[in-house]
Amino acid sequence: MFVVRWGGVLRAWRNACPHVDGAPMAWRKDAYLNADGSRIVCHAHGAEFLPDSGMCVQGPCVGKRLTAVPIVIDEHGDLLVAEE
Repeated sequence: MFVVRWGGVLRAWRNACPHVDGAPMAWRKDAYLNADGSRIVCHAHGAEFLPDSGMCVQGPCVGKRLTAVPIVIDEHGDLLVAEE
């Protein structure tokens, strides 16, 4: 999974492009955003996703979404995967 801060909110996503299930998104360690930081990018397929919804808006999986991972921040400020 990877986490992005967008509009002051942390969002976590499964590190897998919906175009090819299980294909990792980053082209190098921790490189999940495009150059201006406005979209999440699958560098293997060129797909671009909105950081707030995970919706694919460009590339081979338009209309599909990244899989969200529920997260919480505990009383110590640690980021944890939440139980569903």
